[in-house]
Amino acid sequence: MIILFLILFSVAGFSQTATVPDKLVRVGFGMAFQDVYTGDYMTFEASQLYLPIDFRNFRIEPTISRRLTKEETPIMETHTERETKLGVGVFLKQNYDKTTIYYGIRMGIGEYKFTYAYSSSSSRYNNFNTIRYWGPAMGGEYYFSPHFSIGGETLLEMEHKDKDYNEHPSKMISEEIKLRIILRFLF
Repeated sequence: MIILFLILFSVAGFSQTATVPDKLVRVGFGMAFQDVYTGDYMTFEASQLYLPIDFRNFRIEPTISRRLTKEETPIMETHTERETKLGVGVFLKQNYDKTTIYYGIRMGIGEYKFTYAYSSSSSRYNNFNTIRYWGPAMGGEYYFSPHFSIGGETLLEMEHKDKDYNEHPSKMISEEIKLRIILRFLF
């Protein structure tokens, strides 16, 4: 996280006049890559597909992510996890020489479901979560060409999950700082 802040502030400090393409509207696509270190092991979140719509001084950026994991073991017949999230980011942005700094909010909805089916019996365990998330985000990107950029973003994500453990409802609230590396292509 410290490295991301150093990159953002050094990019802003060395930036000069605006040469990022100054079209009224630009659209494109992008991909975010992130990983999470949770103590003794590394786990990966679903990568996100971005669909940026850039205006001169602000950006609207719909996102989608999907992850499916299926495992079969001798103890359990199957263990399946599915997660789908749809979201949008709304940002103010400042264009400099070959860089853009943006800040705003990301929010969205989603669902997470996992199922355990045990091979030793006909037991089946289901969990279904409805997800709502939002949080402030700040990022920066460097344009290698008028159409291609690489950047980083930090997001303080607040997440609410309505859970259903085999028909036993519960709620969970979490906060997490997420760091992302984002590649974007804008037409």
